Amino acid sequence: MVDVNSKLFKKNMKAGTAFYARQNEELEYLLERHTNNVSSTRGIYRFYGLVDFNFNAVNLFGTYQEGLDAGYLSMISDGSTPIFVPNFIKNAFDSMSIYYNIAKQHGKVNSTPGSLVDLKITKGYININNTHESYMQTYFEALTDYFSSRGLIDKIRNFKEFMEHYSDFLYRVVRENPVTRTGFTRSIHAGALNSGLAIQIENIDKSNEERKVKDFYENPNFVTFTKVAEHFGFVVDRDVPWRLFADITSPRMQKFMAIDGVTKGSIFEGNYTRTALLDVGLLVKHAATFYNTYVARVPQGTRPELIFNNNCGNRGSYLGSISAGTLKIKKFTRPMVNGAAAVRDFGQEQWIKLYFKLRVLEENIDISGTAINSILTSILARSRENNSIDMTLAAAYADVEVKRRMNVEV
Repeated sequence: MVDVNSKLFKKNMKAGTAFYARQNEELEYLLERHTNNVSSTRGIYRFYGLVDFNFNAVNLFGTYQEGLDAGYLSMISDGSTPIFVPNFIKNAFDSMSIYYNIAKQHGKVNSTPGSLVDLKITKGYININNTHESYMQTYFEALTDYFSSRGLIDKIRNFKEFMEHYSDFLYRVVRENPVTRTGFTRSIHAGALNSGLAIQIENIDKSNEERKVKDFYENPNFVTFTKVAEHFGFVVDRDVPWRLFADITSPRMQKFMAIDGVTKGSIFEGNYTRTALLDVGLLVKHAATFYNTYVARVPQGTRPELIFNNNCGNRGSYLGSISAGTLKIKKFTRPMVNGAAAVRDFGQEQWIKLYFKLRVLEENIDISGTAINSILTSILARSRENNSIDMTLAAAYADVEVKRRMNVEV
C-alpha cells in the first residue's frame, strides 16, 4: 500500500503540477537511494530524438511498413495491438530482460511487487505522422467554427479566397497551436514515443501519481531496475519511470546499434528526415484538404450580382443605382483543388511568406515586419531559378533564419 505520508506522494495533483511541487524532494529521494540513472523529459531529454545534434527538428522516416521493409523497425505483437520498436532498442531490451530474469532467479529481484518483476515492452514508437494528422483534425474543427462565426462559409468562392481567410486564422492561433511539422515536433503536442528512441514497460496514465510512487519510486526493485537499465544503455524517465530512453551515447547501446549499422553520428542522417523539408508540402496538403472538405460540405454558394440594362453606361461595374439594372442572386460552384492547383492558385511566393511568418510566430520570435520582409526577400532570391521557386529549398533557408533567432527553454 502506498505511503500517503511519503514526501513523494501528492494526492489529487496532475502530473505537471505534482512534478514542480516536489521536484527537489524527488531528486533528493532518488539520490538518497543512489538512483542516478534517471533523467527528466523537462530537461535534456525534452527534445530527445525529436531534434538532431544541430537542433534541427527531425522525424523518423516513413510509415510503420516502410520501417519494417527497411529493416529498421521490429514489430512486437501482444495479441491485440502491434508494437513497433527500432531493432537495436528491441535487442538491447531483450538482453536486459534476460539479465533481469537471471537476477530474479538469484534473489536479486523481489517477486512480490506488482511492477518491475517481469519486464516487457507495452508501448513503442508512435508514428508522428499519425499524431500530427490527428492533431490537425482539431485544427479543421476550429477553422470551421471560425468561418461560421464570421459568416464566411457562404462567401468564399475559390481556393485563393479560402487562403486569405485561412491565413488570417492561422496567424491568430499558431503561437499556442503550431501548424507546421517543425513547430509541432518541437511542441508539447509531440511526445517521447514519437521520437523512436523511447519505450514503455507499463500502460499507466502519466498523471497517475499514486502508481508512480507506489509501483516505481518506492518499489524495492526500482534501484536494481535503474542499474540494469543503465548497464544495457537505457535511461529511466524520472517523470514517467515506466518509460526508458535508448541512450545513443552509451557504449553498451552503441554495440547494439552497430549490429544494425547505426552509429551515433549517422542515426539522424539515415533514418530520420529533417522536418523543414516536409513543412511546405504538408502546409499545402492540409490547406487543400481543409478546403476540399469544406467544398464537399458546401459545394455551391450564392452572391448578389447587379445586372445592368443595355443602355446603362455603368455596365460591367457595380456603380450607379439599382434602378439602372436588376439585382439577382447568382449561384456559383466552388472548384476543388489538388496540390499543384493549390500551389498555383495561392502562388509560390505567398506559400513561402506564409510559412516563414508562421514559423516566426510558432517560435515566439520578436522581430519587426520590416526585418521579416527583408529576410523573405533574401530567401526568395536564393531559392529562385528560371522564374520558379524551389519551395523545399526556400523552407530550408527559412528554417535556418528562424533557428538563428530562437530562444530554447528546456
